[in-house]
Amino acid sequence: MSRLLRIENLLLPQFAGDVPDVPINLELNKGEQLLLLGESRFLLQGIMDSIVGLAPLRSGRIVIAGEEMSSPERHIAPHLRHCALVPALGEECTLIPDLSLLENVALAAHPFSRHKRLQMAQYYLEQVGLTIQGESFPAEQPEEIQFWTLVARALTQEPELLLIEHPGERFSTADRQRIFATLQILIKESGLAALICSSDAQLLYHSPQIAIISERGIEQRGEASELYCTPKNYHVAQFCGPCQRIEGTFIANQIIQCEFARVRPELPYEMIGLPEKTTFLLRPHEVFYESRALSHATVSINQFAGALRHYSLTLGSGNRLEVTTPSEIDIAVGKRFPFRLQLRHLLISGEDGDFIDLGAAASV
Repeated sequence: MSRLLRIENLLLPQFAGDVPDVPINLELNKGEQLLLLGESRFLLQGIMDSIVGLAPLRSGRIVIAGEEMSSPERHIAPHLRHCALVPALGEECTLIPDLSLLENVALAAHPFSRHKRLQMAQYYLEQVGLTIQGESFPAEQPEEIQFWTLVARALTQEPELLLIEHPGERFSTADRQRIFATLQILIKESGLAALICSSDAQLLYHSPQIAIISERGIEQRGEASELYCTPKNYHVAQFCGPCQRIEGTFIANQIIQCEFARVRPELPYEMIGLPEKTTFLLRPHEVFYESRALSHATVSINQFAGALRHYSLTLGSGNRLEVTTPSEIDIAVGKRFPFRLQLRHLLISGEDGDFIDLGAAASV
């Protein structure tokens, strides 16, 4: 695949608030869809504004389709950048209520004649699956139709790169799945690339590629399963799903002793350089109910959730342990809950805060 977007050592301007001083580096190829997830909407907005040409850079450079678009010494106008922005629904630059969807899309197809603009608008509405809604007005259509109208409007600019802001925060899970799947087909068939930014962690499992960003820059990039199973650090782990940091101590025979269990990796590892005191990552589904297990706690909360049950267990110290089990395991509140641990990856915290992967592990 050929490189379409390259961001090198980008430092955002500081005129509107605090931004990280850690350089941001990011690459995107043609045909790729990348979801950029971060807690700071200001940081995400700053990156999008810098790519589209609405904000200057403190340092670094942005290259789109092989051409340098931004650097401290160079700034190409937004309409010459080979990219188009799909704004979040509800923002001022979205749809004009007094114009039909077709007319809203045609507005972006300048500098052509009105007849040509309407032809282009109709073509791109059909490209996103809107064949009969063009004559209707925004208020007459659900928000998903309005979103695809914004995508069609962006496509009339014939970009090579789509920039999409916060696409799923107003939609149901089913709508999100459909939107991301359709986007992926559209991008591959048209040879575009798409950079999608959001603060909504629920979008994590809808995109083929995800990058987690924070004040430390790009924390980790990969598929959702990779980020969930082997997160780089606790920040990434939290973004990917519920988890807890469990305090423990290394004891003999490569075992970690924590408050409620002893855990040993299935494969031997080198203990040189590892601190005696440590913490490891534990997710709710890594705690298994087992009637003969030595570890146990008292059920404080038993919450039914379809095929699953979510438990909150109280340990002898008063600390809580969050657990997810199949729904058929039904232990009443106040009763004893025996359990064992089974981890696909025993992730312990290193000195720099990043995890060290000791491999699969289980209670002993």
